[in-house]
Amino acid sequence: FAAGMAGFQGLAALLSSAAAAFEAGMANVYTLGIKSTETQRLLREELLKLPPTLGDATTLAKGLYEVISAGIAPAQSVKFLADAALLAKAGLGDLGTAVKTLTKSMAAYNMPASEAARVSDILFTTVEVGQGSLQKFAHAMPQVTQIAASMGVSFLDVNVAMATLSQTFRNADTAATGFRSLMVQLIQNSDEFAARGVNIQQVIGEEGLAGVFRVLQTLTGGSSVQMKKFVNDTEGLAAAMALTGPQFKTFLDNQGKFQESAGKVSAAAKLQSDTATDVWKQFTATMGNLAIEISPPFLEAFKGIVRGATSAA
Repeated sequence: FAAGMAGFQGLAALLSSAAAAFEAGMANVYTLGIKSTETQRLLREELLKLPPTLGDATTLAKGLYEVISAGIAPAQSVKFLADAALLAKAGLGDLGTAVKTLTKSMAAYNMPASEAARVSDILFTTVEVGQGSLQKFAHAMPQVTQIAASMGVSFLDVNVAMATLSQTFRNADTAATGFRSLMVQLIQNSDEFAARGVNIQQVIGEEGLAGVFRVLQTLTGGSSVQMKKFVNDTEGLAAAMALTGPQFKTFLDNQGKFQESAGKVSAAAKLQSDTATDVWKQFTATMGNLAIEISPPFLEAFKGIVRGATSAA
């Protein structure tokens, strides 16, 4: 009897630990102004319904905290979390990085939460086509998205440019520095464009970055000396010479790849899910979810057994 009770106590401790970690994570989520017990219940149930391919419940609860704290409404948060978890898996990154990359990119462009899957596909294609990991691009992208959005440059064009420049400079941060400098110079030297009959803001709106690069090709003839009249700092000039020169065709080719980005995250995540390592993670996540589901009634039953055994003694 003593050995059985010891084993029973060990199992109870295991279940209790898994459940406690999850409940602690959800309690943190509820501190984000979620006072309605009905909303709390729905969030908990929806999160536990997510497939184990997306990760264990405790990790997902931490991710949910990040999602809601970034401004995503609770009603849309679990779906957004699922999209972020897919991006993390497809891009071989961590969930926190995926959440931050999505929320910051979408905030810069004032996109609704429903766009998360599309944005994930674009970001994944940047990693796939460019030179750098999801983490590297996650660190670099905020340098350019805000200014690009304010200029009317599409999110897709930003990612095409970043992927292309990272191929040239072999570094996502260097690509971001060059691209940001180029964007700043286009604004600061708009009068120089206007003097030649070009409204650069109009070109961006009507033709995108490809139109901007064609205008620069026409105005400079590929000369770095002429280019300095429009882009006169070192980093921006390097980016401009690359994107209007040898990398211009690559930029156009990459645009085609990005146009076909829909569904890439789901496909890549599925491939990851079929690996032996990930199958084991899914198994442990399933067991963890089971522990969370059965732990409360199990513990109550355990207390009753212990009370009964104590009384009998």
